[in-house]
Amino acid sequence: MISVVIPVYNVERYLARCLDSVLAAAEGRDVEVICVNDGSTDGSAAVLARYADRVKVIEKENGGLGSARNAGLDAMTGDYVMFVDSDDWIPCDAIDVFSSVARESGAALVVSTSVCKDRMPRSSSRSPAWKMRPSPWIAGRKVQYCAWNKLYRADLFRSRRYPATIYEDFPVTTDILCEAGEFAAVEAPMYVYCTNGGASSLVRSPFTGRKMRDSLTVVKMALETSRRQVDSALGRFALRQAGDGHSSTIGQVYRSNDRALREAFLRGHDELVAEYPELAGALSLRARIRLWSMR
Repeated sequence: MISVVIPVYNVERYLARCLDSVLAAAEGRDVEVICVNDGSTDGSAAVLARYADRVKVIEKENGGLGSARNAGLDAMTGDYVMFVDSDDWIPCDAIDVFSSVARESGAALVVSTSVCKDRMPRSSSRSPAWKMRPSPWIAGRKVQYCAWNKLYRADLFRSRRYPATIYEDFPVTTDILCEAGEFAAVEAPMYVYCTNGGASSLVRSPFTGRKMRDSLTVVKMALETSRRQVDSALGRFALRQAGDGHSSTIGQVYRSNDRALREAFLRGHDELVAEYPELAGALSLRARIRLWSMR
């Protein structure tokens, strides 16, 4: 069985589109769809009520995206799990492709190595190709950080949950890639990421003190993953992940006009590098120049 976990928060406008796509992809297959209503204050609960005979609905107080995913993980009964954000959608063959590749490859993790924005191009009649890849191969590719666009064997979450932060999928995905060591790469898009006409989201909203603090937290988690690795290639991969994530944060702080935010970040950065000196060497050249400029 495959469990599909869909966190829901104030997506009344897009939720039916998401659910219709997942149910179409699940039709005729052994799939459970778990929707976690994370304290929505709009009409999302009413939309979920219309699908209650076809999906499992969990109601909880608002705790953020990581908390909602964790509630779905706690309730799932599948051998595999995938995540779909409730304002996005998946093509009708996504579950079939992921499950077929997992069966053929025996991989604990299946990743679609591309993603479409807002619409899916005309599909081919042929089954997409796939290859086994070592986890470090994915470094630098845009789909690597997200929880979605992947199929996970359930045991990858036996003792692993998402932190209560923004950017919660970044350290968990890094940790999972390191545990798996390799993954089956599907060479076709299996997910449609929707910008929804510029609709606001926590990630796309202005950079704040909370985002700065959470970014330091998740980078530290990735650094801990790097240090735990016995395989040096996986250790370097996780370190690169941390360096890329921290370089991105430096860029956001650099573009901020908030002097107090910059000063707080520099203090946090110095503390992080004092504990993990290897991070300094993993930063991009641009990030190093921006750090020097901010000082």
